[in-house]
Amino acid sequence: MSNIHNNIMESFFTREILETLTQVNPMYGIFSTVNNHATQIRYFGNSSILPLHVDEAAFTITSFVFNEPRNFAGGNVTLQIGTDIAYEQDIENNMTIIFPSFYNMSLSEINVNDKEISGSGLYTISSYLFVESR
Repeated sequence: MSNIHNNIMESFFTREILETLTQVNPMYGIFSTVNNHATQIRYFGNSSILPLHVDEAAFTITSFVFNEPRNFAGGNVTLQIGTDIAYEQDIENNMTIIFPSFYNMSLSEINVNDKEISGSGLYTISSYLFVESR
């Protein structure tokens, strides 16, 4: 594991944050064993959709970012276990969600209002956290 990775993980998952997350739900205690991660930055423009899928990680952290004022409709995030909806939310700018990667996740279709404004859709920054055997 690189020093950059260690610094990122240690600065984000401080002891206080780990304790708070574990109080929310004991399963978040696994964060202390995370030893690898990958980050993906995506852009969702007009007619983009993220279909229901499962990430191949232990946990997913996704941040949603867009230009203000918001120039699109849609982009609602849904988390499911099987067919049961566990979480559904209209996204907000700079919103971040942390969830176990075994949840099914989707984003509803993005419909850009003024298509002449470049880059006015939705950006996501997702970190996938792994616990790998050594």
